[in-house]
Amino acid sequence: MVRIYKLTQVPSVDDYVTGLTAIQSRISEKQRRLLQVQYHTPNRKVTATQLAELANIEGGRPVVNSLYGRMGHLFCDATGFDAYKHINDKYFWWSVWSIGYATRNNFIWEMHHEVAKALELLGWVNNNDQFVDKDKSSNLLYEKIFNELVYERDDRNPPDNRRLAQFKMGWLNAKSSKKTYTNKTLNKRLTWNNLGYRFGTQLGNLDDSYIEETYNFLASKYIANHEVSLKDITKDTVFFAEEVNPSEIFREGVIHQISVNAYERDPKARQKCISHYGTSCFICGFNFGQTFGELGEGFIHVHHLKPLSQIRTEYEVDPVKDLRPICPNCHAMIHRKSPPFSIDEIKSLIS
Repeated sequence: MVRIYKLTQVPSVDDYVTGLTAIQSRISEKQRRLLQVQYHTPNRKVTATQLAELANIEGGRPVVNSLYGRMGHLFCDATGFDAYKHINDKYFWWSVWSIGYATRNNFIWEMHHEVAKALELLGWVNNNDQFVDKDKSSNLLYEKIFNELVYERDDRNPPDNRRLAQFKMGWLNAKSSKKTYTNKTLNKRLTWNNLGYRFGTQLGNLDDSYIEETYNFLASKYIANHEVSLKDITKDTVFFAEEVNPSEIFREGVIHQISVNAYERDPKARQKCISHYGTSCFICGFNFGQTFGELGEGFIHVHHLKPLSQIRTEYEVDPVKDLRPICPNCHAMIHRKSPPFSIDEIKSLIS
């Protein structure tokens, strides 16, 4: 269950501009920095503990609570607005700046849109803030949350579209509160699903783009820590019958035994296919380079349109007519039955 604390009437952007202008000489550099750093966090949501870390405030959560609240009190005194009043007649001065979400594990502040807009108009925030970098701020937050996780073993598989879906599902479970994960389960093993759940409980309800941003950061961290590179995977790992070590002959169909029956592949055929179609998935459009940057450039599976097990003879392949670039996720779905699904059949499932 999430308890929400929100002002009945949020001041307008003009009210915030007027109020902040009136108190700017009375607030400290640290207090101003709290607003600036929160502005740059994902969806402008953050806990006091996280804000202390990101804004380099010594003393942690208690100090941030005090600085943030006193700044709200100053604003109310200067403008005549009231903060959120709790049932025990205690004012929550922080409510001037944010909506409060009390979850089972955290108390999250989400900056009012009007506050963010006022900060922009006043010139207190911009993309060139010297002490705050939006990407760095987000990454520090993700790093901090990850480093505080407790688990006995890491059971995650290398990141791909399927792991992203698992991560999102875990986050969704944390947001919906319909499914809870016990500490006994969480502390035992780390999976992409419960990693999404852990981050969802920490960061709350974020836009899908921020959830994917979080996953991409964690995926890059996984690859770095496990010394995995997509280039190594491309070169050394057999994924499907079509993804095997190359032969020296520009022909296909010669069977040899690895972990499964597979067919030799010539890198020239693969390269001609990619040169013609590009490295985006022919089915879903996913592109590893766009998501993972330089790390993912050029990584894609190549799928043969006709199952080679039906050919049983050596023949010269036409890279444009016979091959298509397919991401590992869609490639796995194609081979969920025998004979495999066609590309159009898989496309129809996700359209």
